[in-house]
Amino acid sequence: NGEKVDLQTALDNKTAELATLNENLGKVTATASDVLSGKTILTSSGLVTGSMTNNGSISQTLNAGESYTIPKGYHDGTGKVTANTLSSQTSATAVASNIFSGKTAWVNGSKITGTMANKSGATVTASTVTESGTNALITIPANGYYSTSSKISVPIETIKNNINSFKMIQLWSSTSNTIEQFAISLDLSKYEYIVIASLYDYTGTTLVYSLIKIGDTGYISCTHGKPSGNSNSTSMSRQVTVTSSKITISN
Repeated sequence: NGEKVDLQTALDNKTAELATLNENLGKVTATASDVLSGKTILTSSGLVTGSMTNNGSISQTLNAGESYTIPKGYHDGTGKVTANTLSSQTSATAVASNIFSGKTAWVNGSKITGTMANKSGATVTASTVTESGTNALITIPANGYYSTSSKISVPIETIKNNINSFKMIQLWSSTSNTIEQFAISLDLSKYEYIVIASLYDYTGTTLVYSLIKIGDTGYISCTHGKPSGNSNSTSMSRQVTVTSSKITISN
């Protein structure tokens, strides 16, 4: 009888344990997707094999404005998302003098403010004019941006004083409305051409120009209006002979 009692007690104990186990299994809420792939759990419905992807360690680098979608599954905690440096994302060669004044840009990780003057549409006066062979070299007076509407002003006196190939001679007609015949001595040895300007009308407001090479003969020809009250005009032509030391005006 003692053995029967012990067996019954043991059976009762196991029954109680099973009841507790069934109660606990009923509390399990995990499903296959909550368990790592290849792993199993016991639920009130029986043994369940997991289906969760094991991603292990995943790392990703991003540029500004980019995003990364974290994959579904298990991560072991060692992966990381890293932002690339600003310098690596703004590789450039511009400096402040290449950028309009007041404008900004990011260059190699640094924000710079431009210093370039905007000369678009502006008229600037040339600082120097020099001669180079058959060309006149005009020095732009200041750094900056110049558009096709920008202009460089070159004073006539600057050209006269700096360009050796040309010399301008201005001949004024007398009140008798003629181009006077005369000879003038001057040193033209350093010039290749001269430009002779003569009055086109009686009021002296319009000039005509003749380009003559040193050593050649040319002509000045123009029509002069008569003084006020006379509508007639006089056509005049004068021969101009130019040497390195003299200009001669003759009929």
